Amino acid sequence: MDRRQFMCLIGIGLCGCAATASYQGRLEQGRVLVRLDELPPEFAEKHYALVRAAGRDEPILIHRTGEGAFRALSVRCTHLGCQVRPSRSFLTCPCHGSTFSWEGEVLRGPAQKALPRYPVELRERTLEIIVN
Repeated sequence: MDRRQFMCLIGIGLCGCAATASYQGRLEQGRVLVRLDELPPEFAEKHYALVRAAGRDEPILIHRTGEGAFRALSVRCTHLGCQVRPSRSFLTCPCHGSTFSWEGEVLRGPAQKALPRYPVELRERTLEIIVN
């Protein structure tokens, strides 16, 4: 990682932390576990949160798409690896302006690849994000 990428990640990480609800999940057997009743109150309003887990280098963005339906995306822009930031309508990379849909598809470059998606399973009140 060069100096520019490092500064970008630090700056974006600090901004993203302040604006997006964050949750500490638990990594277990290749799955990040998220207890829905422990999500921050902002999740109920915004329908998204960053999930961090010990043993993982980067957070995962979870998004509630409907009653009992969720999506999980990598937050690392596929252009240069900066952390994307959510808005009501799309995700944006503050480094070079790439935008992505909530499905992870590229809406505007310079990124050319979609954000990686993680399979999600809901078991009772626990969201299981399959990362391996």
